[in-house]
Amino acid sequence: MSILREVGRELKRAEKIHKPIHSAHEGFGVITEEFIEFVLEVFKKHQDTQAMRKELIQLAAMAVRTIKDVIDTPNTNTQDKQEAIRERVFRKDTVFDHTKQSPF
Repeated sequence: MSILREVGRELKRAEKIHKPIHSAHEGFGVITEEFIEFVLEVFKKHQDTQAMRKELIQLAAMAVRTIKDVIDTPNTNTQDKQEAIRERVFRKDTVFDHTKQSPF
């Protein structure tokens, strides 16, 4: 399967389980999260190339999604934006969860 097809599949999967990205700032956060997950894989003592590949596919998909949701569709409801941002900021499954020990 081609890499671009994999990115497309990941994009569709993410769109089914997560609300749209509502701002460039939110997109930055999502992309940064995926980048950090890739970095964590890179700096493991025993690198897992499949895990790195998976994170890069997710990173590419979130970059495309940010373009799609924010740049190409800029007119979304402000209240929906704020709700989506709060949901993303306070998610417990993210590497940015302040209650977890920092990986750095």
